[in-house]
Amino acid sequence: MPETVIERLDESTQPVFSCPRAGCLHVIADAAEPTASVVRSALAGELTVPHRARTVRLHRFANADGLYYAADPGFHVDGTFTALHLYAKTETRKTSGYTDASRWFLNSLLAHKARLGLGRRDEHQAATGADVDAVLGALADQGDALERVDRRASAHLRGHVHP
Repeated sequence: MPETVIERLDESTQPVFSCPRAGCLHVIADAAEPTASVVRSALAGELTVPHRARTVRLHRFANADGLYYAADPGFHVDGTFTALHLYAKTETRKTSGYTDASRWFLNSLLAHKARLGLGRRDEHQAATGADVDAVLGALADQGDALERVDRRASAHLRGHVHP
């Protein structure tokens, strides 16, 4: 996979990347080990443990610590943001790891607005406390749903996004 750079920003100030994305399946399952058979099951849509799976746009970037990968590094067309940054161990990066840069609150707010027929940048002139409760309730529901699949994301939602 070639290294991607940001060539410029488009008219909406979103990055334009130098390389096309590579489509990859991103699977999260606390109950699954990363083995070849699990990968085959996930690709076939036959993974039997609780999991989340979605197709992501994968790019390879570099920074001062070395190469890293970014899945869905920009905003989606609907305004949501679900970026994931994956860092391999390098000479200067002593441990591998990842950063889930998803914007949980923004994504829940945009989903609520969409249910009401509002666009992502539309003002919600008639918003009430019930709308606030709906967005916060959706965040709580996401935290509950993630508990079986991704305990770390669930704990992050419950402890930092919507305590």
